[in-house]
Amino acid sequence: LCSYLRGLLTTRSTLIGIGVGKSTANATSATITFIFRDLTGLIGSILFSWKYSHSFGTEIKQWRLFADIINDIALTLELIS
Repeated sequence: LCSYLRGLLTTRSTLIGIGVGKSTANATSATITFIFRDLTGLIGSILFSWKYSHSFGTEIKQWRLFADIINDIALTLELIS
């Protein structure tokens, strides 16, 4: 729930940051920003999984903790920006 709410707040902050709600806002730039953000996240996930997939089965709890911490850091940085 906390990650979901933080995601909503960061999306709102991103939209405000690119000018949504202003008469000079450009819908194309908002769309490109979200596509770029999602695409880089997807590519990063695939590359990380490809490189470290051999240790997922043996160290699953450590990887889960790592994923939670990295997710919290990323969402907090996005909220700050």
